Amino acid sequence: MGRYDPNMVAGDTGPGWKIHPVWRGIGCIMIFLLPAMSYAGAVELVKANFQHGWFGIPIELTGPPQYPYLFAYLLIGILLLIASLSILVTIYSFIYRSAAGSRLGPLDAPPERLQKRKKYK
Repeated sequence: MGRYDPNMVAGDTGPGWKIHPVWRGIGCIMIFLLPAMSYAGAVELVKANFQHGWFGIPIELTGPPQYPYLFAYLLIGILLLIASLSILVTIYSFIYRSAAGSRLGPLDAPPERLQKRKKYK
């Protein structure tokens, strides 16, 4: 049955393994920090684009007159957010795989060892 236990409560991580409160705080900060950093990076990229002329911004992304280039900021900010999250997930997965113990949890059965068959002639 893998990691399913009918006695587990929703949000419980299993017997003997609890999430440290510091990680919850870091996650809460990153929920607000990463989008803010992505938006700030998008604003700086659009400004640098006007100075250096790397690529043209379509007229559809200029947005309403009271908020010039709002849609360009949002689009580039979302792309930066996706890129930063994918980099963080990749780094986290490398660290987790190198520091984690066994792949099997306390409720998992060990894998079966299959015997090699002799080839039929």
